[in-house]
Amino acid sequence: VQTCALPICILLIFYYKVIRHLNRIASYTETFSLGHLETPLELENRPRSPKKLDELDLLVNSINRMRISLADEFASRQLMTEKLQQERDFSTTLINSSTLVICCLDTELNIVTVNPAAILLTGYTQQEMLGQSWLECFVSPDERELLTNELEQAGVLEHREVTSQDQQGEELILQWSFVPFYEGADLKYRIAFGYDITP
Repeated sequence: VQTCALPICILLIFYYKVIRHLNRIASYTETFSLGHLETPLELENRPRSPKKLDELDLLVNSINRMRISLADEFASRQLMTEKLQQERDFSTTLINSSTLVICCLDTELNIVTVNPAAILLTGYTQQEMLGQSWLECFVSPDERELLTNELEQAGVLEHREVTSQDQQGEELILQWSFVPFYEGADLKYRIAFGYDITP
């Protein structure tokens, strides 16, 4: 009986001192998520600040340091995302409230986005303009070839007067400036700003 009792006692002590803490650590790491980083890992019936650290204490401290580091990084990224969203909303408000005609064009000069000022000026709906050639919407037929060549050669144009017609056939004169938008070394978009100078 004594021979059997000794190993059992050793196993119980080992479980109480080590195994149950390892189970707690394993359970904590399995349920670890970015949404619960505020909860530290703590082991039962162990001092929070022991004078002498053993291997379990070192492991718990490492996990908690990692938790704090992840929490700080997650908070920083969340703050950056919120700031970017605020800047995006601010830019959208400026574009939509501007009296300038603002068009985002792809590399083939097709309209990707257009602001309300363009719709009010031309009389076309946004659906009618999206995907259409900027040249057909805002440049008279006899100027299209010349303007296309100028854009291909210069890439950027400033204060270029261009005539066109609105939906009712009335002549419009806009002063256009183009700003290229690059993705790396490749041209991604052209942002076209048109100021109505029709007499």
